[in-house]
Amino acid sequence: MKRLAVFLLLTLASVHSNRAQATDLVFDLDWTLIYSTREAAATADPKGVVRYGSEIYRFSEDAARVLLFLHRLPGVRVSFFSGGERERNEFVLGKLYEEINRLSGTGDETHRLQPYRIGSAQDLHVISTDTSKHFAERNKKPLKKLIPDIDLQDAVLIDDSDFADPGEERNLLRLVQTFDDIPSYASPEWRTAGLQETPTSRDDWKLERKKIVWVLGVVTQARELAARTSISFTEAVVRLTRNPQGGTLGRTAPSYAAQVTRGLKLLRTQISPCDRLLK
Repeated sequence: MKRLAVFLLLTLASVHSNRAQATDLVFDLDWTLIYSTREAAATADPKGVVRYGSEIYRFSEDAARVLLFLHRLPGVRVSFFSGGERERNEFVLGKLYEEINRLSGTGDETHRLQPYRIGSAQDLHVISTDTSKHFAERNKKPLKKLIPDIDLQDAVLIDDSDFADPGEERNLLRLVQTFDDIPSYASPEWRTAGLQETPTSRDDWKLERKKIVWVLGVVTQARELAARTSISFTEAVVRLTRNPQGGTLGRTAPSYAAQVTRGLKLLRTQISPCDRLLK
């Protein structure tokens, strides 16, 4: 496994030699990098929990490790775009980057990792004022506005909802259905908490918890595919994650588990017996 991880890292480093333009990865926050959680879940398992006023969040599993890996890829810029208020977004990202920089071992303030751009509610493109519509139907996240020098052939918006701005639909790397925060499938707490989005099985829960690792698998595979073919990075992501009708492939697709496994290997994570479903 270590030899495979080293091979993948060397391959990813060589990908940049054919690229003059940066690859822009723009992450959503809510339900992508953070769960909104509840006191009982936060108390039972405080790992990754951050509090902002009366709001309680938990970082998605491996979020800091994946973002650190992406920051280290040559030619990659990591940004964020959330429909939340700027102050909240900057606070949550500040906490996340404290962990990223702790993991990186970067003590020098001048070399600390930080987001390339941060978009918030004030930066949304309002396309409708009809309050009967879902928030994502009324508001979009324009990548060209957030990053004026972006190359849309080399960029994705990673989001759990369809916030793609008109003309940027193919830039959406949409997550499969996300669940409410359930840090332990075995715990009876979540079954009586009145949650709206819950898994139907342990396997479904496990794969959802690894959604950011899946993103790492997709992004790195897409960069390799773009490097050895004539298609763009953006088009490679579309081919890897969408069905012929344009919808996102589900977690039951064989490629989903394979991309999670790929991400785990890149993070040099030991695959335990309980993770064999990912093989």
